[in-house]
Amino acid sequence: MVSVPRAIGFLFPAAIPLSSYVVSDDGTGPKITYWSPSLGKQPTQAELDAVTQEQVDAARKVPGFDIRTIEGCKKLISAIRYENETAGIEIEGQQFSTERDEIGHWYPRFSNAWGWLNNDPVSRKGNPGGIYPYKPKKGKPVILTPEQVIRAYDRVAFYINSCFGVESYLYGLLDAGTPVEQVTGMLTQVWPTRQYLWNEE
Repeated sequence: MVSVPRAIGFLFPAAIPLSSYVVSDDGTGPKITYWSPSLGKQPTQAELDAVTQEQVDAARKVPGFDIRTIEGCKKLISAIRYENETAGIEIEGQQFSTERDEIGHWYPRFSNAWGWLNNDPVSRKGNPGGIYPYKPKKGKPVILTPEQVIRAYDRVAFYINSCFGVESYLYGLLDAGTPVEQVTGMLTQVWPTRQYLWNEE
C-alpha cells in the first residue's frame, strides 16, 4: 500500500497537493479533506488502497499520461516498451546493445558469419579469420566468433520482437475490457528476460 498523496498522484496525474486536494490526518489515518470538482469524482478509500508501489514506480518513469484512460495507459505501455526494448541484453555477461541506431549493423555481421560457417567464398575472402570486433555502447570491446555473432543476432532479434509482443498483448487486454489498474499492475512483470546463454536452446 502506498501513501494517500502518491495514490492520488497515480490516479490523477494533474492533481496538485494543497491546491486541488488536501490530505489530513485526524489520528485515525490520512484522509482526503478537500477535493476539487475540477478533478472529477473523488476516489474512494478502496480505490486508493488498491494502488501499488509498482504502479506508482512505473507511472513515475513516464509522467504526464492519464493512465485512468485506455489511451493514456497505452501511451504508458508504449513508453515502457521502448525503455525495455532499448535497454540491451547480456549473453553470459557480455553486453549487447539493442538501441535502434545499432540494429542495422547486426544483419551484415550475421550474414557474413552465416556465410563464413557455410564456407561461402565471398564471406571467407572478406573475413578470412572469421573474427568480428564488437563494442556495445555501454560495454567493453570484444572479439566474437561466427557462432557467437549468429547467437547474438538471434537473441537481439528475439528480445526486441518479444518487447513488441508484450506491448501488443497488453493493448489487447485493454481493448478486451481488462481494467486499466490490472494492466498497469503487470508493467513490471511481463517483459522478456535480458539474460541469455551462448548455448541455450
